[in-house]
Amino acid sequence: MQRLQRIRVYLWHRHAECKSSNMTIFHDPVKGCFAERYYNESPESSNLKALHERIENAAEATREEKERKWKEMTAEYNNLERQFLDNSCLYNTDEFLVRIHDDRQCKKCFLERKMKRMSITLYEHPLPSNLIQAKSVVFELSCPEAFLEYREATWTLIGTYGGMGLLASQAQRTLLSDYSQLPSQAQGKSYRISLASIKKSHLATHYSVQRFPGRS
Repeated sequence: MQRLQRIRVYLWHRHAECKSSNMTIFHDPVKGCFAERYYNESPESSNLKALHERIENAAEATREEKERKWKEMTAEYNNLERQFLDNSCLYNTDEFLVRIHDDRQCKKCFLERKMKRMSITLYEHPLPSNLIQAKSVVFELSCPEAFLEYREATWTLIGTYGGMGLLASQAQRTLLSDYSQLPSQAQGKSYRISLASIKKSHLATHYSVQRFPGRS
């Protein structure tokens, strides 16, 4: 209890000395939040900006490759469609003079099946369009372990002594650490506090695959 009292007094002094903002480290990514300020003002700012640039450059390269692939497949689809329209279904006549459609040898049906199988995975930009949210994501991807430990300990204290009813948000849809389009968070420990989106990634829904024909 004495140690807990020392922690309480320490945190009280930290809070009393903070004059620039009423925000806590648990605020959502908005202007003036800790993640944005760390990104802009900390000694690690240049490293975070470099990571941000690498993610954007990789995303742009992926987008350009996806666009090239889309155009290539669109041209292929259009070519198959022309062949499909130029062909007629193949029919054979059996011993009873009954016309039977030979779908296994029918070129028109083969082309139709090939066209229906054509699909491409959609492109999704890995970072939010909102710059402050994007900076917060970059911060989380390269978060100092000391801060992670501090945030985890603070949340444990709040949950244990300040709010027994605190639960993980049921609105979350995608944890940052589970999002496949970003570099993995190579942390040695598992933390309970993490950025999460209340919206599902398009890549985790039935919208992730676009069949042809379609729009780019």
